[in-house]
Amino acid sequence: MASTLSALSGALTKLSIDEVGKASQFECVRAVVMKTKESEVEAVVRELSPPQRDALMKHLYNGLSMGDSKLSSIMFLWHKELTQQAGIGCIIRSLTDKSTRCIDV
Repeated sequence: MASTLSALSGALTKLSIDEVGKASQFECVRAVVMKTKESEVEAVVRELSPPQRDALMKHLYNGLSMGDSKLSSIMFLWHKELTQQAGIGCIIRSLTDKSTRCIDV
């Protein structure tokens, strides 16, 4: 789990504002999310800071917007856990923060 947390934390520390950076960060988050065992998701989310949780939520919505059913099912699992731990405010902040949008809403 430590390597999972390390990889995820690096991609969530500071969101990029350019398109290439956003794509690179999303690919890192996507890879970690896809490889993490379902039983580890709760512990990984628990270790993230509030700003990292908000950044993760942005990337989850980006992944959900792609329409890939396998990716979406895993993203919804993370979304559920993230919402349980971070609350609905995390969703609102991720959708309303115009400075580092991962997707256009």
